[in-house]
Amino acid sequence: MQAWTWIRPLFMRLSAALVFLWLLNLGYERWGYPQDVARFSPVKSHIDSAFAEADIVYLGESSNTSFNPWTDTLTEAISDFLQAHLDSQLAHGATLTGAPGQKVRAVTHPSYHPGLFLKMLELRGDRKPLVVITVNLRTCGPSAVFSGNEASNQQEALFYSQRPALLTRTFLSLHHYDNRSAAEMERLKRQFWRTQPLNDPEQLPSSPYDYTRDWLDHLAASHYELDSRVRNMADAYVKEFAFVLNEQNQRVQDLKAIAELCKGEGIPLLFHLLPPNYAHAEALFGDEQTAGNLVSFIDRNRDFLLQQFNQWGVKCIDNSQWGRHAADHGHHYTDQWFPTEHYDAGIRQHIAQQLALSLLDKADSSLWLNPPARNRPNPDIPMPLADSLLGVWRQSVGLGVPSWKPVSVRELKEVASASGLEFWNGHYWLVGDNAPYLFEFGPDWSFWDKHPLHSKMEMPDSLYPGKGKPDWESLGVLNNELWILGSGSKPEKRDVALRWRGGHHDSPPTYASVQQEYSLTHLYQDLFGEFNKRKITNNEGLVFTPQAALLANRENNQISVLPLAVWNAVLEGQPLGEAQVFRVQLPGLQGQEASLSGLYIDEQNRLWFTASVELREESTLDGGIAGSFLGYMNPDTWMPALNALPAHGIQHGEDRLPDAIWMAHGKPWKLESLVVRKGRVWAVTDSDGGPSELLEFQLP
Repeated sequence: MQAWTWIRPLFMRLSAALVFLWLLNLGYERWGYPQDVARFSPVKSHIDSAFAEADIVYLGESSNTSFNPWTDTLTEAISDFLQAHLDSQLAHGATLTGAPGQKVRAVTHPSYHPGLFLKMLELRGDRKPLVVITVNLRTCGPSAVFSGNEASNQQEALFYSQRPALLTRTFLSLHHYDNRSAAEMERLKRQFWRTQPLNDPEQLPSSPYDYTRDWLDHLAASHYELDSRVRNMADAYVKEFAFVLNEQNQRVQDLKAIAELCKGEGIPLLFHLLPPNYAHAEALFGDEQTAGNLVSFIDRNRDFLLQQFNQWGVKCIDNSQWGRHAADHGHHYTDQWFPTEHYDAGIRQHIAQQLALSLLDKADSSLWLNPPARNRPNPDIPMPLADSLLGVWRQSVGLGVPSWKPVSVRELKEVASASGLEFWNGHYWLVGDNAPYLFEFGPDWSFWDKHPLHSKMEMPDSLYPGKGKPDWESLGVLNNELWILGSGSKPEKRDVALRWRGGHHDSPPTYASVQQEYSLTHLYQDLFGEFNKRKITNNEGLVFTPQAALLANRENNQISVLPLAVWNAVLEGQPLGEAQVFRVQLPGLQGQEASLSGLYIDEQNRLWFTASVELREESTLDGGIAGSFLGYMNPDTWMPALNALPAHGIQHGEDRLPDAIWMAHGKPWKLESLVVRKGRVWAVTDSDGGPSELLEFQLP
């Protein structure tokens, strides 16, 4: 009896509160809710009408309605073309088999994604139309998942629910939705780029970059003297496509939830995959055959999605490969400088046609619509295509040059400023541009000894003073002897060649191993005398073949080919008889072309080189390093110079492009010389006074 005395008043109060809330909800539903829907969720009315009226509900984002204002005379959306194709095909005798009817309605909103489409399905009611879900690869990437617009989208999606209207308003007032700020989303996006690996040992091809951040850092260091739109474009393509999809991806989980919901409710479902801009991705970073390309990520993520759709039992129309290798593929994209899925009427109609054909039996695939033109574009305003600038981009500075990561890096404490490297008599030999020694290392790179290059009277205490150094820059092997050349960057003082015979068996090492010293003043003068004061003389590469000597000039990337008979005559003091010279075209960094610094010929007769970008105003001054490259020319690229030697004089051949080139991945090393043997590339760095470094690369 006593319990009833307090239960009854409580029950009455709760009942009164519920009645009050019901009346409040009723009043809000009638007078306040429509205004809030119009203010916060204007798309909801389109969703309601689409599910109430349509046989086919097309859920899409801006790709549905975008058109090209420069070239399009047609502004129909993909969903409009889908309706037109269905009507036309049915009128020509096809039968509809994949949808309950032919009436199409679209729900389109910029920046929408599968997570929001999933919430839209809560408004479907009892009808079961075919639901067509738009899927694009970028939507699954970090730039979209952590978009700064997501809080606004989630606020709008609060109204995609059958919950009481007043409860929705309460959630809105309390910000009870994913309301992470744009700054927080930006932090998460950058964290993703730093922490989510690009390489999976079970998936090929592998990337030269471990993380997206590495790739972006590489681009940031490459400030080319070209249109800034292209530099920003390259950065955007990496941000949008350089990621690896997996089952933990939020968009993949959203798509799976859509598939499970539709299967459980008996709702017909069709995914369709949009075409990314392969043309511009390939123009920037090379096609699928290029090492370190970007399209391998696009292909890998596409294959993953298609595999998932198949496992879930969902039909997908794959339009992703449309026009991939067509010459004008990139022209069909409305946004030329950013990788959106915004298309002209050609692609929009193609997508719609493929969707229609998948829903029909006995359809005519050759049937193409020709609606009347709207005459919207101004024919005197050309579309600002990226093609021409992208062509210049790849030809002149090669942002598409992939990175090559060394498998090991070790410090050579014994060698300051390594500049020349050779492999001879089973050992590695190095010179430094400011050291008076020839350094000897064993086959395992253990230090053996250093051999003096001068008599005791001429030897400095440790290193040469900056202005007085002979500037030893290159090593070569001829007739079982080492040749050591000065750069020639200062007349006479650095115009010296040493012929060195001896080896690790010398004990103790003595200057006697230097067989002879030669002056190369007249050789450098004949090769480079056309340049005032020889400011452009800086020979840093030397390699011998059975027929000729090859010298690489850092200052103009010229390789000079001298027959051995001419080389011997020059050493005897005779004038330069004949030589073939050609220039190597190299990529650049920070507006400066890379400069040759070392040569080597491997067992396959490929002419390897190192090249670096040193930010300096004077050729003889050391400066900051932007980075280095290494690569090679195949025999059929460089060896014609051996067969085209002139009868007399210097003959200038055509410029040559490397057949393969990579940027050294990591810190901005200054690569000076290299040796290639047994599937490895060994390259040494010039530290300008500090310990040099040895980089080991594994041949691809």
